[in-house]
Amino acid sequence: MTHATPRLLRCLILAEVVCGLTSAVLDLALEDRLPAEIRQYIARADETAISTVQWIGYGLGIVLLMGVIIGWIGLWRLWRPARRIYTASWLLGMPLYLLLEPVSYYTPIGAMLSEYSVLAAGMILGITHFSDLSAHFTVLKNPMPA
Repeated sequence: MTHATPRLLRCLILAEVVCGLTSAVLDLALEDRLPAEIRQYIARADETAISTVQWIGYGLGIVLLMGVIIGWIGLWRLWRPARRIYTASWLLGMPLYLLLEPVSYYTPIGAMLSEYSVLAAGMILGITHFSDLSAHFTVLKNPMPA
């Protein structure tokens, strides 16, 4: 039996947030260091008009991002509905990103940090569903009267 602690959960949440944000910032800051062919490809993709489906997808993406943020805060505080919110946001957000993002690129350091962020998210999902910590997020069917 595993003994995941709230402290481990909080460390994983911090790792996911820090690695994800750092990856995005570094990719923006280091974009000019990418090879010329990749920069040209990105520039061509940036010039294309955004379709209605992409606008709708981006709107859904913002809602799902808010769900992930609420999930992080809720998991940090061991709030019962947080596991469902976080899990649903991740399960819906990943395919949405893959379907709607026409061009994705990463600098080497950005790719590494992005992978670490996804790894931390997977570990969060794992310990909130399959460890002793899952008891904090289980909804009681018939609560005992006080």
